[in-house]
Amino acid sequence: MNVIFECHQYSKLRLFLLRKSLKNKKSKIIFLNENLYEDFKHKSLLSNNFSIIHNGVDLEIFNPKSNKNTKEIIFVGNLKRFGESRDLDFIIDSILRIKNGYKLKVVGATLTEITELNQKYSDTYFDTHVNILGRLSRPETIEHINNAEIGLLINSDANAHSRRYTSPIKYFEYLGANLNVLAVDFDAHRKLPFMENILFFKQNDFLSFTTSLNEATNSDNRNILDKEAISLENRITKILELAVF
Repeated sequence: MNVIFECHQYSKLRLFLLRKSLKNKKSKIIFLNENLYEDFKHKSLLSNNFSIIHNGVDLEIFNPKSNKNTKEIIFVGNLKRFGESRDLDFIIDSILRIKNGYKLKVVGATLTEITELNQKYSDTYFDTHVNILGRLSRPETIEHINNAEIGLLINSDANAHSRRYTSPIKYFEYLGANLNVLAVDFDAHRKLPFMENILFFKQNDFLSFTTSLNEATNSDNRNILDKEAISLENRITKILELAVF
């Protein structure tokens, strides 16, 4: 059968499925970012039967606010990926060192993780400037994103997916809500659309994090991108154009 196969990671199983899919000359492949294409292209029968299409965002559900909570940083997602920490402890420790009015809000922790973090950090500044929330409903999460000033992208470098292949939906949600974006300097993050507007910091490097955080606070990057380019409508259009068999 002719199929459209969307590939999010590199693995032996996906290579097998991709090769099986391409036995039909009308099948098409969607790669989530450029690195996935580069790693698959020499091991499969790719010609003009693929497209690189990042994730997108439903712009209609976001209501960007002009009066953001100043110096509020938000991270949305699981605190672990593939069983590995996403280095949230480094971010918390850095915020506690910097102080200067910054507030960190985390949405997506488990009850166990909330308990462990509250027990680990008994500092008064932590209680007032770090807010660890559980998994919220979609509307509640979006409201928190809309109110924040800076969106955070963090990951562990322990797996290739985090370093090379991720195209996180939360990145596009941050952009949809007019947030400045602060990200750990992984190649996957540098392959994101509008990456020139991201403020990067070196993993576990306090000075680098502090410098980029200050730049993110004073940046106007949130106002200069073409949001239609990251919309789900635009993504669907690209898929439909690819899908013409």
